[in-house]
Amino acid sequence: MPSTSRIFRLNALLAATAIGLTGCFGGGSDDGPAPAPAPAPAPAPAPAPAPGSVTLSGQVTRNAALQNVVVCLDTNANNQCDTGEPASAPTSADGMYSLSATEAQAAASRLIAIVRAGDASAATTAIDAANPGQATTSVDYVLTRPAGSAGGINPLTTLVQAGVAAGMTEAAARGNVAIQLGIAQAKIDGYQDDPAYGTTVQDSARAMAAMTARAIQAGATLEVGDQQAAVAMSRAGNQLSFTDTSNYFVQSLEFNAKAAGADLQTYSDQRKGAIGGVPRSDGGTNNALYNTAMLSATGWQYCNRSAPASVTQGNPSRAVYCGSRPSVSFSEERAVAGEAMAALVARWQAAPGNTINPGASTASLNTALGAASFPAGSMESLSTSMVLMPPMTIDNLRSRAIAQARAASLGALPAGFKTADVDLSNPGPTTLSLALGSAAHKAMRVAFGPATDAKSGAVQYYECDLDNTDNNFAVPPNCKTTTTGTYRIETVNGAPIMRFAGHPAVVDSVNYAEVVYTEIDWGAPTGVFVYQARQPRMDLNFNATQTRRLNQTALDAMLARLGL
Repeated sequence: MPSTSRIFRLNALLAATAIGLTGCFGGGSDDGPAPAPAPAPAPAPAPAPAPGSVTLSGQVTRNAALQNVVVCLDTNANNQCDTGEPASAPTSADGMYSLSATEAQAAASRLIAIVRAGDASAATTAIDAANPGQATTSVDYVLTRPAGSAGGINPLTTLVQAGVAAGMTEAAARGNVAIQLGIAQAKIDGYQDDPAYGTTVQDSARAMAAMTARAIQAGATLEVGDQQAAVAMSRAGNQLSFTDTSNYFVQSLEFNAKAAGADLQTYSDQRKGAIGGVPRSDGGTNNALYNTAMLSATGWQYCNRSAPASVTQGNPSRAVYCGSRPSVSFSEERAVAGEAMAALVARWQAAPGNTINPGASTASLNTALGAASFPAGSMESLSTSMVLMPPMTIDNLRSRAIAQARAASLGALPAGFKTADVDLSNPGPTTLSLALGSAAHKAMRVAFGPATDAKSGAVQYYECDLDNTDNNFAVPPNCKTTTTGTYRIETVNGAPIMRFAGHPAVVDSVNYAEVVYTEIDWGAPTGVFVYQARQPRMDLNFNATQTRRLNQTALDAMLARLGL
């Protein structure tokens, strides 16, 4: 169909031709009647209006507002603000930007914000209002917002744009990102009303943005997962320690197949091993290789292969381990097909997050691997993770247990460790460890005085030197009486917890903030056991980890080579 402008042009041409023909054949003669007047020419089309312009504005943020950031419409999609592209002035301390563009440009081009590294005093160096005295990044990177709208530009909108670039509608990408990171969709455009994010962990959209920003800085590929899509079963290596086929340990993560329509993919922590040729796996749920319990919302959860665990799709992704420990992580992947297995082992030994013979000799392992190389499809990944809300944990169910003969229940603990029975020359059997101290090589212990009631009473604290030759610290030396305090038993998530107060100040170099005692009823035939438990610190430094993993293809090839 001809366009309207072409129709206008054709009508005008026909009208002009009719006028010309009338002039030639109608003559100007006075001999006959005057010819009928020629039809008036069609009016010329109105000139097209000037392209409409729009103002795009919003705020650029990472943790808080970003200063010294230029925002532009990336009309040629090259991740740079080029000459001629609509651009803002550098943002001020409030992170606000504003630029003008045509409606067509705004509809077709994404907004980008260039976050530059450099000296903190330079006018081009990005500064986060949360840390105004330092550069926000050590490498340049780009934050984006999908085409068609203005508003917040931050790591979360950048993740949404990754979904759009992969073929999702913006609405679908936003919905998937919300599930992927466990946040409300409304927080994607702005999370500045979340609690401030500094040195402690938190489960918030601001924390998700911080991890996404780290992924961007690291050069990881952002991916928005289709959270409702079916996912096939897969496996990844998590740790390998190998001396020979009689002495080894293998831990892998088994990701179960997920049906379409389910938000979360479940996985299990699979372990096997042997010591001196004796297998340490019985194939059941109470595997000897599982030795941890965590306090979930419904009580103590044994962290074995059957413990609930789930993960979302995408990069970054969110996971919950043992039904109680939420985390967020991102992965950087690299193909290792054709690389010698022994070369990878050597490379990992000097790299952060090594999980193959960590802290142990690799001589026998490399001998067993020989000259074998990884097959096609083999991948390695470096996973950077942050635990968001670390739960109270019994980190070793065997060494943290109190003999049932000394305390058959938590309420019986005070009677089993009375101050009247304490022998400071041999305090191990008569005092309880609190695994804390006033200095790096000191250990606090406690015994019980008079009870106030069935759930509270007085305690006496002691401090001893750590004896590094005694792994169980059964006979700590140089013990001295310090201060008195109190204990109380309360219920937390359905579990009885004994807490202590009034002890001397302790150093904060350990990765836990509080030591408590609790009990778990395992049912027949095991019965009730009393345990020392620990509340991990909430500091970021104690909850951030890096882990190197092999994908299923690479892991299976290495285990086959080792005869496992």
